[in-house]
Amino acid sequence: MYGDLESAAVSGIRHFVFGICVGPSGRFETIAGPALRNKIRPESHVITLTGQASIATAYNRILDQACELGDATVVVLIHDDVEIVQEHVEAQLATCFQSGELAIIGVVGGRGAERGMSWFSRSERIGRYEDGLGTHAYVPLAGD
Repeated sequence: MYGDLESAAVSGIRHFVFGICVGPSGRFETIAGPALRNKIRPESHVITLTGQASIATAYNRILDQACELGDATVVVLIHDDVEIVQEHVEAQLATCFQSGELAIIGVVGGRGAERGMSWFSRSERIGRYEDGLGTHAYVPLAGD
């Protein structure tokens, strides 16, 4: 399933951790879960947390658990309704992080969103995502 290109790209990274704060909606079982099982290497770790006070609490706990796995770990925090569709996603992520100049990659967001408001309702957007309507790319803001 994984060729020489992917093996070379992930060779310097010991662990990939995919962390998901699973809500009560059932979306993990129908969206994120099946995609993860089909797109990541068997030796990668998937940490799911349910019943957390907030997504921030869940992500902090996931980061704590990822730290216990040792050095050179890539942690991917996703929502339970995010579907990874890219083949060899770990090789692509490893390539991004190998230089040591990059520590965080964000997918998409909005500027000026307030609590309870969705990023997609903002007029100023940053990042890239794909949905049923195609690929949507937004120009990054200066300093982002």
